[in-house]
This record gives sequence, structure tokens and C-alpha cells, in this order.
Amino acid sequence: MLRRVSFVSFALALSTLALTACRDKEVVDVPGSMSGKACALSDRQGIANINVEVRLIDGDFTARAPTNGNGEFTFASLNRGAYDVFALLADNTEQQVNAPNVPVEVVPNNRASIIDARCGDRPDVPDSGEICGEVCNRHTGELVSEATVTVLAADQSVVGSGVTDSEGRFCVADVVEGDHVLSIRADGFGRSFPVTVKVDETVVLDLNEGTCGVPFGTGCTILGSLCNPDGPQGAKLAGARVTVSRVGAAADEVDVDVTDTAGEFYISALLPGAYDINIASTDPRVNQNYFAQECVAGQETVIVGPDACADRTPIGRLQGRLCDLIAFDGYFTGAVKLVQGGVVKYETATAADGRFAFDVLDVGTYDVQLGDPIERIYSTVVVNAFQTTIIEEATCPTPDDVCVNFTHTPAVASDGRILFVVDRSGSMRQASNDFGNINKWDALRNTLETVTTSLASSVSYGLFVYPDPADDTRTNPPANCSAGVQRLAMGGTAAAINAALDAVLPNGGTPTSATLSAVVPVVRGLVADQRPLAVVLATDGAPNCKNNPVVPIDDEGFPEVLLIPCICTSNLEEQTNASCASFNCLDEQVSTNTGPITELARLGVQTHVVGIPDVSGNVNAETAAIFTSSLNAMAVAGGAPLSGSVKFHDGSNTAALQRAMESITRRILACQIVTDFDLNGATSLEVRLGDAALAKDTNQRNGWNQTGARSIELFGSACDAATLASVNVVVRRCARP
Repeated sequence: MLRRVSFVSFALALSTLALTACRDKEVVDVPGSMSGKACALSDRQGIANINVEVRLIDGDFTARAPTNGNGEFTFASLNRGAYDVFALLADNTEQQVNAPNVPVEVVPNNRASIIDARCGDRPDVPDSGEICGEVCNRHTGELVSEATVTVLAADQSVVGSGVTDSEGRFCVADVVEGDHVLSIRADGFGRSFPVTVKVDETVVLDLNEGTCGVPFGTGCTILGSLCNPDGPQGAKLAGARVTVSRVGAAADEVDVDVTDTAGEFYISALLPGAYDINIASTDPRVNQNYFAQECVAGQETVIVGPDACADRTPIGRLQGRLCDLIAFDGYFTGAVKLVQGGVVKYETATAADGRFAFDVLDVGTYDVQLGDPIERIYSTVVVNAFQTTIIEEATCPTPDDVCVNFTHTPAVASDGRILFVVDRSGSMRQASNDFGNINKWDALRNTLETVTTSLASSVSYGLFVYPDPADDTRTNPPANCSAGVQRLAMGGTAAAINAALDAVLPNGGTPTSATLSAVVPVVRGLVADQRPLAVVLATDGAPNCKNNPVVPIDDEGFPEVLLIPCICTSNLEEQTNASCASFNCLDEQVSTNTGPITELARLGVQTHVVGIPDVSGNVNAETAAIFTSSLNAMAVAGGAPLSGSVKFHDGSNTAALQRAMESITRRILACQIVTDFDLNGATSLEVRLGDAALAKDTNQRNGWNQTGARSIELFGSACDAATLASVNVVVRRCARP
């Protein structure tokens, strides 16, 4: 017989045991909590993105919590007691949320609630309208969320404010009619625009225009800076409408931008090609058309401005807000100097909140010095023509923070990983005096053997070769255009990679794009291990294998039908676009070949491109120029372009090839830093090269950026400096204890 057990009795027994076990033990209070809302007196609405501080009246305990977009805050765990609550405002002042002498009582296991007496319905604003919009950072292709939106009147008084949401959208209501300036500020982003608000109307400022989500490098960019012919030299022209349309595209396929208060416009993520550009303003002297301006993949086409200002020297702009790392009391205030070659070129002083700006700068690289005498140096800050460089730290350490350092020594760095993707197409059999009268394949193989052997203790390797050697016998299409295959898994030694290269010979076409598509999943499986990792692509030409389906071959050995048009890369008289078929057939839209490289960049892995030019004379000049453009685009999309007009590494002779490989390896070891502590949750991160701080650059062009939970990467001028320097790179992390 089954016996039925009473779970109620069993539970009571357990309770009795628990009470007996806990008898005579100290009873500990369960913490309480608090929630509330802080509001501004001006509009009676919640104050977004500030800190709220609670202070225990009979003790020295304090705690902070942030407000959300509605000004609401929560403290999840507070000890019993009476508290005063203060909103810490952006201007470094504070306002008390609870009424004076009326503290907020927190009791165990309960939530206290406090609503600022300033909160309420918006006051009636006569003769007002609203401003709405959507913001995209065209330099990065990302929506600008949690940006502060401020509407300023002519006297610089604030007549409205708001915050962008997670999709970069905002609306500022009850803005008094009139001419104003709308300012949008976020970490790494800052633009201001003139707006005219009319009664009961909505001004729509769309700064997205469909470019969000399109990463830098997959298209081309048209940018410029316009000046005001009625103003003094260097005066900016704000509010001009700039429209670009690709030659040959549909009439409604246009992109539009509005010049900001710095006179700048920036239209990115465009398909490469020729563009007509129209500038329209209320001043007819400024209105102008530019026809058939060439826009190259991965590069920027700069339009200086209308004829009235065409003699204006290209200038850039720099703005910033940096922490005080001497007193640890917030943002630095004081003298700011820009230095080149040890000479002070420009100087200014910060505002009370630590912000500073240089509005008219010569293009170049500067060191930013804070303080007089010097308290801090920011090194290798790049100012580009008609662009605003932003160096800004979102949060600053306090005296209570605990800071730790990690030292990276490039000269003795180890555990680097390089995945070689090597072109073994038939053109690599070409011999040249530039390579000591050996063919390009042997020159590349010998160089890789030398470089990998010298770095055997620091770097491990993997290898893809393309096209796939197993398909060398295929005759349909006429040449092997199969995607490359992995010949050596990551972790191989120098001896292993050299043996793998010795086992293959050059043959077939150049299916670069298909091969890189096969590389992406392999790299995706490697990035979890945060040791330095990079891809090195070595090729003697642009991708020239079209993905044509197999078609019947005619009596002369050529396809009967060419289903996809292409550009024949051969200079031989008997070769035509039709007879080139898949082999020697260049993709018409070269920019599409950057897709897999862009995907690698999204994974945080740079692709370094080595170009080995044709030496046979079989490639015509027009095609050679397309090859250069294609390799440039791949180098830019890969996140490791060289400065100057040629973005890829020179592999034109044995010496150049060896210099390129050594330079790439040094950059990988010097510029990819894996710390021994977690970087997430830091109140501040600082990266120094010797005694000089490097600027953070979320655009990943000239500075550093966090690329993983433990990884920092240097880009552009910062990477150049670290590669050439004899000093160490130091990562400093500060966080609340």
C-alpha cells in the first residue's frame, strides 16, 4: 500500500527546525530602496542623464544613481535611515529633490518614493512650435542615441532641450517662435544647425537620410565646408542645402545634407561613381553646381565651396572635454595648447565645464597640452580638412576610484596571430628584374619564409591560398576560379606555413571576394580568443573572377553566352569582354568586393592589403587604375589603410615586399593590446604612449578604441606612433571600488 505524505506537516516541521536553528542569532535588517524623479523648474519635466546623490543625514554614507530619459532614478539597496536627495546638474551645481528639512525615510524591505516638487505639466508657451528629427553619425554609420539636444536663442539662452532615443530620434516641444540654433552633442559627435520655428508648426531635421547602418569603407564620401561671402575671412555658411545625385541614376535617387554652424556637410555611404552636386542657399551668390565629381570607394571627395570662397585655405576644427587626472575632481579647466614639432601653434582656455574648441586650424597632426605648466599631453591628434575632430571623455575618475595599469611592450610582444590569404593565380608566375629575375610567387614565398622565421617566437600563423589547387584541372569556365581553401589552421609554426606554400604553385584566376567570404567564418571562430589577430591579404591584382554560372563552351573554347557583363583585364588583342569569361573578368562594381573585408572589420579584425603590381604589360592602363582603386577600397574597408593616395602596402619588388610584411607584423604586435583585466564597467580608460595620452576615436581612424572586454586597439596615427616608438603603451583603468 502506498502511504500518502502530508506536505503541509512536512513544511511545518521544517519551519520549526529553522526557527530552532536561528534562535539566539543576530537579526540583520533587509536593505530598503528608493525611487523617484528629478525635474527642472524651467519646463517642469524630468532631467535626463544626470546623477542623483543620496546622503545619510546621521552618517557619512552617500550613493549615486543615474536618471533615465524621463528623469527617473532608483537606488536598489539602502540602509535604514533618513536621507537628503540631490540632483547633480550638468553645470556642476546641485538642486535638492526632497523638501528642505523633510528627509526621505528608508526602512528595511520597503521602497521609499520621492517626486521632485518641480515636476508637473509643461507650462503654456505662447507662440511656439516644435523641432523633431533623427540623427545619424555619418562618420560611423551609427544612430546617435542618448545625445543631448539643446535649442539656443540668439542670446544663447536655452529655449528647449531633449535627448535622442535608442534610434536617434528626438522631439523638442514648446519652442518659442523665431530663429534658433539646434545643438546636438554626444560622446564622439557634435553638430549644430540653424532652425526657424513657426507657431504651431513642426520643424523636421532629418540627419539620417538612409545612411545609418552603413559602415564606413563600403562606399565613398562627399564632404566640404562652405563659407559666408558676407562674413569676415573664415566665416561659416550654415543652413545651405547640399544635394548629390549619381550620374545615370534615377532622378529621385538623391542624398541631402544641410551645412551646420561650422559650414560643414558630410554625405557618406554612396555608391562609387560620378556625382552632380548642387548647393542651394537663400543667398544666390552661394548657389552653385558641380558636375561629374568622381567619388571613389573608401575615399573622400572634398568640395571646397562656391567660387566666392574658392580661395579659402582648407581648414579643420577640434573640440574636446578631458578629465583632470591631477586633482581627480572632474573635467580639466585651464589652458589648452596645440603643439607641432615642439612649437605652440594655437592656444585657448576651457569653459567652466571643461569644454574647449579650436574653430580654424591648419590640417595636420597635433599634440594637445593641458595646463601651464603642463599637466597632461594628448598625442597624435589628427585634424582633417573641413571636419571636426572630437576628443572627449564621457566620465572622469574620482579620488575614491581604484586605478590599475597594464603595460604593453611591442618589442617583446608575443601570442600574435596572422592569417595569410595568398593569391596563387596564374599571373603570379610572371618574372621581373624587380624581383631579381624570379617570378612573383617565388618572391612572395621567400619573403614570407624570412619574415615568419624571424618572428617564430612571437607569432603563430594560418594560411588560405586561392584559387583552390584541387580545381586546377577544371576547364569550364576556362580557368580555375574556385574560392580559396585553408591550407594551414591557425596556430601553425613558421616551418609549417613555409611547407604549405612550397606545396602549391601559381595557377588560375583571382577569386578574391569568394575566398574572403570563406575566410569570414574561420575568423569568427577565432575572435573569442582575444590574442592579437589580423588578416594579411597578398595579391597581384583586383578580384577578377566573376561568379558566372557554368555555360556551354563553343568550338573555340569560349562560353557561348556571357550572362553577366564584365571588364576584360587583358591587354592582348584577341581578348574581349566576351572571351575573357570568368577568368580575367573584373567585376563592374568593384566596391562589392569589400563586403567580406567589411564583415571581418565588424568582427574587430583588420585586413592588411599587400598589392603586387602586374609586370607583364598584359594589363592595360585603364584596368591597372581600376586595380589600384579596388585595392585602395579593400585596404580602407579592412581598417588598416596607409596614409596618402595609395592605401595598400607596396609589394612591387623583393625589398618592398619584405618591408611591407615586416611593417604589417610590427603594427599587429604594437597596435593590438590585450590587457590582463576587464575593461568593462570602468569610470575612465586612458591609453598612453610613454608620457603622452592617446586620443580615443570611436571612428577607429586616428586614436584608440576598446574592441573587446579586455582588448584595446590603436588606429591610424596612434598606431603609427606606437609602431615606431621605443616606449611602452600603458592602459589605465579606473573604477568604483
